[in-house]
Amino acid sequence: MKLSNLPMLDFLDKTEKRFAAIILPLRKVLIVSSQLLTIGIAYLLAFGIRYDFAIPDRVWGLMWTPLVILVFFRFFSFWYFKLFSGFWRYVTLPDVLCIVKACLLSSAALLITLWFWFGHTLGGLPRSVFFLEAFFSIVGITSMRVVIRLYREKVHDRNNFGWQRTLILSDGDEIIGLVRLIMADGQMPFKIVGFLDDRKTSRGAQFMGIPVLGHLSSLRSAISHNDIDVVLIALFSSPMKNIRKIMEECEKAGVACKVLRSAEDLIAERQHLVRMDEVKPTQVMGRNVVSFARPAGDGERLQPKQGVVMVTGAAGSIGSELCRQLQQEPPQRLIMLDRSESGLYDICQELSRTSPSLRTESVICDITNQDKLDWVMDKYKPQCVYHAAALKHVPMMECDPVEAINVNVLGSYALGQAAIKHGVERFILISTDKAVNPVSVMGISKSMAEKLLLGFSSPQHKFVAVRFGNVINSNGSVVPLFRRQVEEGGPVTVTHPEASRFFMSIDEAAGLVITAGNMGYGGDILLLDMGEPIRIMDVAHNVIRLAGLEPEDDIEIKIIGLRPGERLHEELYWQGEGITKTVHPRITRLMSHPMENGRVHHWIKLCNKVKTNWDGDKARELFKSFVEQEGHFSPADLKPKSPTDIAPKVGNW
Repeated sequence: MKLSNLPMLDFLDKTEKRFAAIILPLRKVLIVSSQLLTIGIAYLLAFGIRYDFAIPDRVWGLMWTPLVILVFFRFFSFWYFKLFSGFWRYVTLPDVLCIVKACLLSSAALLITLWFWFGHTLGGLPRSVFFLEAFFSIVGITSMRVVIRLYREKVHDRNNFGWQRTLILSDGDEIIGLVRLIMADGQMPFKIVGFLDDRKTSRGAQFMGIPVLGHLSSLRSAISHNDIDVVLIALFSSPMKNIRKIMEECEKAGVACKVLRSAEDLIAERQHLVRMDEVKPTQVMGRNVVSFARPAGDGERLQPKQGVVMVTGAAGSIGSELCRQLQQEPPQRLIMLDRSESGLYDICQELSRTSPSLRTESVICDITNQDKLDWVMDKYKPQCVYHAAALKHVPMMECDPVEAINVNVLGSYALGQAAIKHGVERFILISTDKAVNPVSVMGISKSMAEKLLLGFSSPQHKFVAVRFGNVINSNGSVVPLFRRQVEEGGPVTVTHPEASRFFMSIDEAAGLVITAGNMGYGGDILLLDMGEPIRIMDVAHNVIRLAGLEPEDDIEIKIIGLRPGERLHEELYWQGEGITKTVHPRITRLMSHPMENGRVHHWIKLCNKVKTNWDGDKARELFKSFVEQEGHFSPADLKPKSPTDIAPKVGNW
């Protein structure tokens, strides 16, 4: 049963509507009648003052007809200037001007009417009375609004919202508008105690009755001497590095602070300096996005609606985009496998909305669970597997090399074995450019996965690897990190001024993987021409400028040094030997050298031994031995002392 159908809720809803239907008209009547009553009182007060509160009987008999005419004109003038609507608690100077105009206009209309009716003598009524009445009406009607506003600001809102003693740091006249907003809106919990301002003209001055307590340099003393609860930083023209210092001072003083770039920030209660849209790939890569024409494959092609396709890591950035692009040529069934329950649910719900006819299955499974993988393969019998499940964060894997072995090596091997056992025709491994002459735990683990899986390839079971660089806007990548740092006011952290990476879009990454599944021979590695490498520093500058800010002036860029496992530059295989072209002009092929079964079992046995003991040092020794024996180059150490020790080398494949 829906909540809205419960009898008690229906009764309360109807009662609320009836109450509103009664109260709203009564409120309108009260507003109109109170102002008309004020006009009558002002009219009588004007006559009383004119005759020293001893009005002659003759005048007493003449004064009622002009009062009726005056009320008639005032009613329509007030209606025209919208004085019967609005909220009195927000009365401002423009509202007062409307009151003056309405009163003077209606008084002028009354005098003109009396002149035509009674002549220039106005029926014996003194002219001064009408000027006094207009003055008293203006004062009375304005006072009603001012009293309501003062009550709401000083009594009602204080009791209901609990104000915080507030100090405002300003550097321009725009602060006046900010203060008016705070004072007019009782739901903003700020009681302004004073200002700090460095302008010479502000020394000893007051803004709207609020004093300037000193310069910005006296922030700590102003906070302590005035019992400040919160600081509003309204330094609209100051660079971000100065604002950051002030924020640090507030933190040391133990008070909250809010950074405002405009009055709108205060209204929306926004604490971020900027709100950025997602960065477009072309704004970072400096090249156009590569388009992949699906039919342009030179090998077997998975026919639409005829095969079962499995995507591991379907909840991740690449895996979920693969699922989206597979909608364009929908398979007979799409099996989405991931150990992330929430992420898997999200992509499943998205596909059910965008492609309701697509048959999908969500499987919660860890690729290290061999029994579960066998069960999944036996149940759904996929013809094609896109293997995107992996641990990809370089510094994180340096901290836990055994988990890199467990997931990236043993998990991939278990998935490959299950694929062979259950007759998978095509297996596409998603790898990384960090597997080229690897020096990091993550890179070496992906290199091991490549060699182990490509050795499974046969005419019946084609195993293909796809390599690409950093994927823009993917989870854990550098661009979302920079965006978040800019939104928080900086600093933006860059590992090294000269560090560079190859970048590609998520669309390109998923398109390359699908194309590889169609055109790979088996046992080969496909690579995307990603253009020239891009400096990370240039990416940081672009992200900051896309937010409408300037590097260093508004947002600080901080050099933090290369993290464990990172190197200055990545390399591309097609700059070395053994590279051949494909039918796609932006894709090249590298034929790998399959590892013999004996060597495969040797490394898997060592990996299982390391996993059993969960020994990080043994894992690093294993990685070092693998690179020296299978990587065709011999690094002196997996943890080089300087970036020059890890200069890119071309692998002899």
